[in-house]
Amino acid sequence: MATPKGIAASGTGEIAVNGQWGTFTLNDADFDVHYFQTFGSPSRERGGDHFELLRQLEPMRSRVKASALKDLDSLLQRDLCDERIAEELVPYLLGKKARVGFFPPIVAVLMPKGFVGVPAAERPHYPTPSNLSGGVVNYDRNWSLRRFREDGHDLGRLGQLRINLHLTDIVVLDGQHRANAFRYVAGCFEPEDPYRPFYASARIMRPPSSDLPITVLWFASAKRGRVVSPNHISRELFVTVNNTVRKVSEARTVLLDEVDIVSLAVNTFYRDLARERGFDGRGLDLLAACFDLDRDLTDAWLPPMTLTTPIHLRRMIRVAFWGNTKCDKLIERAPRGGPTTSRFSKIFGRASYLPASVQSLRITDSDLRERFRVDFRRKFGPVLQSLFSSARFLDLHYQAREHLAEKLGDSRRSTPEKLTWWTNAYLGGEGLYGGYMSSDLPACAPVKRLLESLDEEFRDLRTKAFQRALRLKGEGTKDLRPRVDQVFESFATEAFQTGFGMTIDFVACNRYRDNWKKAVRDVTARTRRVPVEHWLTFFNEFREAYVGSVDPATWPRFRNMLLTVLHYDEFFGRAAEGTPARTMVRQRMRELCLGLLDGGGQLRTGRIARFANQVVEEVRAIYTNVGGKLPRPAVLQQVAVDEAEAIRREPTADE
Repeated sequence: MATPKGIAASGTGEIAVNGQWGTFTLNDADFDVHYFQTFGSPSRERGGDHFELLRQLEPMRSRVKASALKDLDSLLQRDLCDERIAEELVPYLLGKKARVGFFPPIVAVLMPKGFVGVPAAERPHYPTPSNLSGGVVNYDRNWSLRRFREDGHDLGRLGQLRINLHLTDIVVLDGQHRANAFRYVAGCFEPEDPYRPFYASARIMRPPSSDLPITVLWFASAKRGRVVSPNHISRELFVTVNNTVRKVSEARTVLLDEVDIVSLAVNTFYRDLARERGFDGRGLDLLAACFDLDRDLTDAWLPPMTLTTPIHLRRMIRVAFWGNTKCDKLIERAPRGGPTTSRFSKIFGRASYLPASVQSLRITDSDLRERFRVDFRRKFGPVLQSLFSSARFLDLHYQAREHLAEKLGDSRRSTPEKLTWWTNAYLGGEGLYGGYMSSDLPACAPVKRLLESLDEEFRDLRTKAFQRALRLKGEGTKDLRPRVDQVFESFATEAFQTGFGMTIDFVACNRYRDNWKKAVRDVTARTRRVPVEHWLTFFNEFREAYVGSVDPATWPRFRNMLLTVLHYDEFFGRAAEGTPARTMVRQRMRELCLGLLDGGGQLRTGRIARFANQVVEEVRAIYTNVGGKLPRPAVLQQVAVDEAEAIRREPTADE
């Protein structure tokens, strides 16, 4: 009969493993890192408590559901990629990919039960060491280290680590994929139903006889009065270790890194979302903010409910904090040149956490980090709130999400299977959506098709919400779906979101003498007044004619578009300098003229005049459909003619 999980082979709820102990301390560090080198065994008979140690190396998702997280302090790992375990690591362990192999040590940390997945105020205290007595150091009743001795002297660094499993969790900090591959082939990791298809081809004929190297960590204060916060220390270790060897995805690094001040700002935003919204679907929540993005954007599959990602927000906040002074001008591409601290000072004042050099802005003091969090929520939080709640088209997106959830919960309109996968893949917070959508495994294909159908249902519901808001019927609904989808594809880009943040900065600088509070209030009110139909043109015809691509460097153009649609006409001047209209006229005129020349035609005066009239009318139509104020047509006519004349003077390929 198998021993119940969490009970050692001895039946006492305590395991004792032999190994080698040590301490790792940096100069002037606040905390000491104690470590114990040991191993996990795939055999109970041969390994005893070393087998139970292996069983305890569970993935984080088995200890606390990501969807239930109310505090990002418990975010200690990347999401588990089951396909990588089943298709790469398990075959490796079974000798199918190499004749000689080895896994480097798994790194696990000891934590009292009640630390993981619980708000900080509800956590127990971290165990403190007793004085060394008889070669034994006790850490309350949670664990103890016995140093093997002979004649009163340590016997090398050999010892025994005893862990009370009733009071202590062993949390994998680094190597959870290797650990779970090893646990799978040893028969002590059984995938749950949502993950089982990934293991369809992972057949275990004979368990390995290997031992898995394991390094167990725990922490102690190196300075009087410093309280050990294992979650914070573990996250900092995770980011340092993983980005020194094999990089973690950019998004997960942003959420885990609390030392870099921009990442700390993003972490604060997601921490508040987790605490206040979770995956509840009321406005922007963790699903819409793509909390579980555990791969780089170039490889990512994002559900259509996504409105932003940690990567998008990091860029937006970085430009808002450190943007070049050229950002105050009506430029059309991101300026070159190093960052400056002037923008940061405008937002936060001369705060003591602002160093002389922006390049080294890292907050290592935990008290200063908490002070910055409070400051960020109060002074920059309203910018993000305005971005994700002020525009009317966002209301329709959130309504569609709510309607889909209601439909899936109604057995008369949906199926239990769809509800199950909606809960697991979209609301699970464990990256399952991206895992299935990026998988080519035949066993995953049925789930992938089901997720694609859920995506389609959401998009259809969102289009119907626009249809109702615009009161469209019959022919009026033709081609509405792709236009609506384009609205959100463009909104959910680094370029647009950075442009929105810099719109507020531009208004603060040029209208309110750097008063961000007044600028946020003004931009929010104006954004709220823009009708839904204007946003459709804004993100379709206006964007295509002026921005073209979604290159992140084009955020100044999105800012200029927003200044236009929000009626900040005084910034552009009578000569239309810096206006999207002027640029659109030049770009469109160049397109028509070069097309004529490529076809063998000639740029005669009459043709130039006709092109100029056509282009100005096209731009006028766009401005009319976004409610913008068009610069004087005569000015734009002259811009068009000047562009044609410049093209006529350009040397041809033959010349």
